[in-house]
Amino acid sequence: MKRDIDQLKAEETASGSPPAKKHHKSADPDGDTTSNRNKDVFPFFELARELRDLIYDEMLERKRTKIDAGVNLDAFTVKFQPRHTQICRQFHQEAMERAQGVRELELADGPGYGFEEPDLTLQDSHIRALHICLTANEVELVRHSLWVDSLLGSPSNVTETRIKINAISESGPGILKILSTSTFWSSIDSLRELAVYEEHSSADEELYDDDECDDDPDFDFSGRYHTPVGRWNAESGAFEKVEA
Repeated sequence: MKRDIDQLKAEETASGSPPAKKHHKSADPDGDTTSNRNKDVFPFFELARELRDLIYDEMLERKRTKIDAGVNLDAFTVKFQPRHTQICRQFHQEAMERAQGVRELELADGPGYGFEEPDLTLQDSHIRALHICLTANEVELVRHSLWVDSLLGSPSNVTETRIKINAISESGPGILKILSTSTFWSSIDSLRELAVYEEHSSADEELYDDDECDDDPDFDFSGRYHTPVGRWNAESGAFEKVEA
């Protein structure tokens, strides 16, 4: 034994390097290392597609493009582009499908609009949502219903329609009465939202700012000059007054 040790020392001295040590793989108490690593991966694709779509929606950014409606009506198509899908390539295909599936068309009546039917069609297979923003009194609301009915009556893949009405010239109570008794507005098959906002008198001079209407209409009347006064109740199907 001593001779063997002396021989190893002699070989080490001659080569100038210590003898290689043997490495023994330690036993993994939980089993295979790869298997354990997989356990830490969240099973994203086991979620229902509806839940995955909600997550994809948080990854989308809006890209608005103005289009010609053929009349004095502000019209925009809204496309959604996925963000951060480079993080994981396996999400890209579904995220792109979702982005195409929620394309929107936004319409808003501008100054001088004569209630003509817009030169638009909803047959574009990518348009799933329609947002309409109207500024009207009682008489104008009735006239608006004609072109809206014609537009929605054409074949389409629209599954979501949202309509917001800005009541002007103290016409709020009259518009609420029309919407409470109308058989048209609340019977739209794809209706998801129908709301009325009352404009403050101090906003009269700023209601139709040409630059704002051309570039970025207020599609939700969320500014300081508007107060919600009525909403459609999706559960009951009734139009209800919003108490101050």
